Amino acid sequence: MTHRFVTSKQPRPGCCRSDSKDQHLKTGYDLSFTARDSVELGGRLFVPDAPRAIVLICATTGVRQQFYWKFAEWLTTKSYGALTFDYRGIGASLNGRSVRESQAKKQDWGQLDMPAALDFLDREFPDLPIHLVGHSAGGQLIGLMPNYDRLDKIVTVGVLGANSYSWHKFERFPSLVMRDVLVTMIQ
Repeated sequence: MTHRFVTSKQPRPGCCRSDSKDQHLKTGYDLSFTARDSVELGGRLFVPDAPRAIVLICATTGVRQQFYWKFAEWLTTKSYGALTFDYRGIGASLNGRSVRESQAKKQDWGQLDMPAALDFLDREFPDLPIHLVGHSAGGQLIGLMPNYDRLDKIVTVGVLGANSYSWHKFERFPSLVMRDVLVTMIQ
């Protein structure tokens, strides 16, 4: 199968497949990578000229990677590369099955799929920092990643429990400790 590359940075030979029907995109190319349990995952890599870092975009539950493509394109205008991907059981990672036939579990997304995406980026861009943007479940599942320590920065968006101001004052205390004390210690 021939590859159609729209970016100026070419990937390593053999890492990608191109079957995109979304020709309206200005940058990026389709690819696949394999999780530790041999499940093939489909993604799209966006790479500008001379990227200063790569952003791994981890989706929320049940949302296909295409939702994040405009954001990934915008990142390339700021000299960041980006990888979007579909978790097993969704979109480009269904591997010919229907959603009903999928045996995927959300735990697999955090323990196998997200680490596989990070491993792929680490192999392809060994000299660049890797950041993760996690949307909702994509931010919560970071804790299941055995290789999360290879991330240089993490940004979460819409992660449950992040806004505790509507909670009763006594229920809010543990959340405030997590947000204000532990996050500061981790940084």
